[in-house]
Order: sequence, then C-alpha cells, then structure tokens
Amino acid sequence: CGQLFAMAGFPAHVKPIVYGWPSGKMGATFVGGVNSANDAAVQRDFVVFVEGLLAAGVARLHIIAHSMGNRMLLGAVHSLRHVFTPERSASRGAPSQARSPVGGDGTHGGDRPAAAAAAASSRTLPLGSVILLHPEADLDKFVKSDYAALRRVCGNITLYCDLRDPALYGAEVAFRSTTLQWLAGGGNRCFA
Repeated sequence: CGQLFAMAGFPAHVKPIVYGWPSGKMGATFVGGVNSANDAAVQRDFVVFVEGLLAAGVARLHIIAHSMGNRMLLGAVHSLRHVFTPERSASRGAPSQARSPVGGDGTHGGDRPAAAAAAASSRTLPLGSVILLHPEADLDKFVKSDYAALRRVCGNITLYCDLRDPALYGAEVAFRSTTLQWLAGGGNRCFA
C-alpha cells in the first residue's frame, strides 16, 4: 500500500488511510485469519471506523481490500447501510438523507457514539469505488448476499485476481469452497 500511495501522485485532497484488522488475533494460522475476518467484533470495529470517517466529515470513500481483507469487508458491508449513501442517490448526485442506524436486518447496534453522531447527521458517506484484490472470500456467499449489499452502496466495483494465486488455491482446498477468482475467468489454474 505504501508504494501505491507514494508513487500514485494523489492530489492533495486525497488522504490515503491504511486500515489494519487483527488477522492473526485468533492464531497465526490461515484458519485463525479466516476466523478473525468472519468475527462479528472485528467487522463491527470496521463499521465503527467508517462511522468515524463520516463523523469527521470525509466527503467520499474509496476502498481497496486485499486477500482475506475482502472477507472482512464483505462481512462488514451488511452493517454499513446506515453510513453509506445508497447507490441511486450517489449516482444521481441527490442529497443524501440520514437513515436509521439500525439496518433492515437489525444487525447494527446504534448505541456507539459514532453511530449516534452519524444518525444525528443529515448526510451519509458516498462510497466511490471498491477494488477487491486477490479476494479470499467465498463465491457462494458473495453471489447470494455480499454482492447485493455492496452494490446497494457502490456502483463501481472492480475485481482483480491472479488465476495462478497459490494462496487462493490453498484457501479453496482448505475450506472446500470456491473463491471470487472464479468470477474472473474460470477459477484457480495454479497447477495448470
């Protein structure tokens, strides 16, 4: 990330922020990282972070998630509907309206200070783009629910993956699942 920020020549109004989540908190193994990415408390911490960006006056957010960070992001996006501007409003330039801090599925608790500040505000945060880099995230879950949740708040979603990525191949073998790289052209060809 640092190299991207240093070499990209972002304009002065763009402020890159690196968000780190405790991928090793539940053990130094790959399974521990997956458990951490799926942990509701870890995802809730990300929600609080984004609520803080809204409360601080950030005008637009762009997210780049890498590898297992995609799993954490896609889990958290379901609890961010109250923060992000709905895609229809964002794309038409309509003023954003405050929504209830409790999502339609009731998963978000509105008792945190940042949530109260966001609810009291008359604006939401436009999510300009999301880039999913080498996404270690389950394809079935993405198709069934994560894509719809992400698309409701972001109209510019980009998927980058290496069809020969051995880490994604290992994830598929370990969890007997299919990762998002299948969306990019046929899945892992690590040993092809």
